[in-house]
Amino acid sequence: MRNVMQEKAGLKDLAERYGIRLIVQFGSSVTGTVHPQSDLDLGVLVTHDDPPLRTLAEIRQGLQELFPDQDVDLAIMNRADPLFLKKIMEHCRLLYGDPHDLHRLRLYAFKRYQDHRRFLELERRYVERRLAQHRLALSPAEGPAHD
Repeated sequence: MRNVMQEKAGLKDLAERYGIRLIVQFGSSVTGTVHPQSDLDLGVLVTHDDPPLRTLAEIRQGLQELFPDQDVDLAIMNRADPLFLKKIMEHCRLLYGDPHDLHRLRLYAFKRYQDHRRFLELERRYVERRLAQHRLALSPAEGPAHD
């Protein structure tokens, strides 16, 4: 297995080719909870807010070529929802980019999560209510017992 930190030159080339500001590693390979089915979670922050799908596919392919013995799971941090971005930023390792940019992204992720937290709680309660309704609809009808 190739060490992610040993691929700095390849990551730099890929970043310069596709306008990537940051590449971070996150997930089980950072937290130390790797298991045989673990993939390699990588997040990228691209300079363009809405890169073409073809570019994103080429970035993923380039990362997969750098780490052929691991299944690369790519997250485009520009498009990440507030909770996912917060989770990435909680435990990540900078592989490419300016540490100051990563710090700014961490602050942005925290603020964005705080702004959306009340909506996440509303969503959680809504899902719980719907699941409870669904369970009631699926439970056997209560009625008189038959002998």
